[in-house]
Amino acid sequence: MFEKGMGKNYIEATQKTTQKILALIKENPYITKKEIAEKIGITEDG
Repeated sequence: MFEKGMGKNYIEATQKTTQKILALIKENPYITKKEIAEKIGITEDG
């Protein structure tokens, strides 16, 4: 999943972002990619 040599901080940040996304989808299965990006402060492309 993660490439060898990636920093621990990067992996932790990615995991936290993933958890936020999953929580938003659980809360509202019809949430759009745009809404998710706005709520967690990232671009639609990540």
